[in-house]
Amino acid sequence: MAVYPTITYDVATGSDTGDRGPELVTNGSFATDTNWTKSASATISGGECRIQSPDGSYQSIAKTDTAYTATQGKVVEFSIDITDVTDGYLYVRFSGGSAKGIPASIGTHTLTFINDGTTGTINIARAGGVTDVSFTNVSVREVIGIGPELVTNGTFATGIT
Repeated sequence: MAVYPTITYDVATGSDTGDRGPELVTNGSFATDTNWTKSASATISGGECRIQSPDGSYQSIAKTDTAYTATQGKVVEFSIDITDVTDGYLYVRFSGGSAKGIPASIGTHTLTFINDGTTGTINIARAGGVTDVSFTNVSVREVIGIGPELVTNGTFATGIT
């Protein structure tokens, strides 16, 4: 007899009770200046990463790991603690996939989405314009028991055929 996880999804809050897999990010607390590829104006120091773009140029950090490839097409939970926002905001995406905006406010932000990337690299980058944002505690975990949306046009926003 197969046993399937019981999952509850609260439409009002957008939360679920799906189990979480193991942590996939190494050095998400930025305890050391390792494991991340940084652009020219991204720094890691004192347990934080800071992405600055005083001239609006693209700035980012990236990390490649086979664990991200293993979650392609699956639902993941991304979490980040924003510790300071002077200008702008950031996004997260798996390379080749779509960008998800991270709220530009101090605090813990959690996004749940399908890893639609085409490579095993996660990017955190400035979303546009002048940016100066600091953060720590980056986390990515697979959400077990929840699959991708299978309904196309479920809101009937376009014509019915």
